[in-house]
Amino acid sequence: MDNVYDYINDFYTNDDGWNMVIPRDDVETYIRKCAWQGMDDKALQKEWDNLSIFCIYLENDMLEMQDVTEEILVGCVIWACRYGDVRRNQGVP
Repeated sequence: MDNVYDYINDFYTNDDGWNMVIPRDDVETYIRKCAWQGMDDKALQKEWDNLSIFCIYLENDMLEMQDVTEEILVGCVIWACRYGDVRRNQGVP
């Protein structure tokens, strides 16, 4: 069974360019902090799912973290909700 760190490893190993969007070290530090606060692996995987969707959104708009404004974040949430609906309709968890 894969854990959240396996998914993060796969994501960043398959395309090192994601480090330019959100550095892997920052993601792993955040996930570790969540784990230390008591989140179980399922909750950690949900956090990672949200972060990976955020990465995809930023990359699609050719943005980096320092470019994110409140407006961009709102746009990301709207897009992520639509993206999540599409995934659910396709049977993707």
